Amino acid sequence: MISEFMCLGKYYYFSSMKLKQSLKFLGFLAFGVCFSSASAQINAITEKGDTILVYENGTWSKPKKEIEPTTIESNVEVEKEKDEFSGEVSVTTENWVAFGTNSTYNMLSGYVFQKSTVPVFYLIYTGDLGCMSQFSSTMKVKLSSGDIIDFIQMTDTECGENELVGFLACTKDDLKNDYKSVIDDNLKLLKAYDWETIRIQGTEYYTDIKPRTTRKIEKPEQFFRQHIIALQRNLLK
Repeated sequence: MISEFMCLGKYYYFSSMKLKQSLKFLGFLAFGVCFSSASAQINAITEKGDTILVYENGTWSKPKKEIEPTTIESNVEVEKEKDEFSGEVSVTTENWVAFGTNSTYNMLSGYVFQKSTVPVFYLIYTGDLGCMSQFSSTMKVKLSSGDIIDFIQMTDTECGENELVGFLACTKDDLKNDYKSVIDDNLKLLKAYDWETIRIQGTEYYTDIKPRTTRKIEKPEQFFRQHIIALQRNLLK
């Protein structure tokens, strides 16, 4: 799909002294912390009783909330075709028109197509992001679980507004390795949780999309969930 090239890994090590200095700097931390060597972080309790994660480089963050996935129904219609020579089956979900919008009221529409082993998410954005470039333009989807799923554009480069482009649920670097397993893991998350924000990056600009409820699309935040369910249900038949 793309030419392979070597990637150099970078590893950063921090001394225990730096960690002690970081904890001293965060003077509001109370005693009674537990260290997790696997994740290189400390769970700490603040004076207000809040739990935070302190990392070896001195930074900190709030722990991600665990949200149990819910079971939903999918009423998404599909078109299913079978090649009479190869026997290969392809499935296309219905197009959800304007299921998302940004702060300037540009709309996002889309559907999902699968013919081979992985699905392609086809989207149309009505605004101008410069060009949408193959293996360069990206999409990030933030889920209600706090997870962020990365996508890479795999269709040809398109410039202008209202261009249809297709994304795979993985990164460019993933394409050089076992990208199918990465996509499978991402699909499980996309199927389990609603989306909250979609960020699409073009060659010049990016935009953040939020769910847009309409009479026809009452639950736009379930775009990925409903379309993946419909897709997988028909591929198994």
